[in-house]
Amino acid sequence: MALPIVSLIISLLSLVTGILRLSDNYQIQMFAISGIALTIFVISSYLYNKNRNTLKAYPKRPKISFEDELGNAKEIWLAWHTGSVKVAQGDIFNSPRRIRLILTHPKSNALREIAKSTDLSFEKLSYDVQELSKIAKNNGCKVGWYDGLIGNSSIIINPEKNNAWARIETFIPFIEPAARPSIKCSHKNSNDLFENLKKSYENMWELSEKVK
Repeated sequence: MALPIVSLIISLLSLVTGILRLSDNYQIQMFAISGIALTIFVISSYLYNKNRNTLKAYPKRPKISFEDELGNAKEIWLAWHTGSVKVAQGDIFNSPRRIRLILTHPKSNALREIAKSTDLSFEKLSYDVQELSKIAKNNGCKVGWYDGLIGNSSIIINPEKNNAWARIETFIPFIEPAARPSIKCSHKNSNDLFENLKKSYENMWELSEKVK
């Protein structure tokens, strides 16, 4: 997109330069200058407005399946409060993708606090974390238990690539996961936000207990 626009601007500038050289008519010169100024303004406005809409908001989880959303991702970073054994029974972990998974430590006070805001007991959440960890590890994934509060669950796709993107899902007490809102951003169009999410994930991973 950028290359054709730059080429267009250069061509218009060349055209104006030619008109200024060939014509002594003041009105024609001003018309040419005004034309190129308006063209640049329109293009700049288009790019500005286009890049402003860099976040996608979802009032609840996207209707497409998790597997379809991942597409042809090569590397996936996940940070979930507890995850779900049911989710793990799909093909998400059983794939050649490089997957890194952070879960709340099954014996942590943070998990006890999460249990207070759900309809599930601490024991059930702890069981889910441990079972999901086993499934992920058996499929060659890296798993870490974070002894702290994972504020919002997140997924980061191809974190080191230009086509990287991330989606964060807000935690709302007593609201089932499928009904939680989320926002999605890309490395290309929301670099600052994406880098902050990536840095946050890396810090949590560094502090997590690695599951053997």
